[in-house]
Amino acid sequence: ERIHYEGLRMGACPNCKEEIDYLRHYERGERYYVVTQDEGGLHFDYQDFTEGDDEKEYECPNCDKVIANYENEAEKILED
Repeated sequence: ERIHYEGLRMGACPNCKEEIDYLRHYERGERYYVVTQDEGGLHFDYQDFTEGDDEKEYECPNCDKVIANYENEAEKILED
C-alpha cells in the first residue's frame, strides 16, 4: 500500500508519469558495529555510519525505478 503525505508538493515521476509526493531514498556507506558474544550468541551493537560516495538513489514509490541520483535532482522532480 502506498503512503500519502498530506499537504506536500506533488511532482510526477519522469518514468511512469504518476503523481508522487515523496521518493524513497537510499545511500551507500558503511555501518560500524561492535560485535560481542555470550552464551546466547553474537550481539551487534551499532556504533556509526560513514557515507560512501556522493551518489545516492531516489526511487519512485509507484514504479520502483531510480529516477534521481542527487538531492537537487530529487528536489526538482518533487517541485514540478
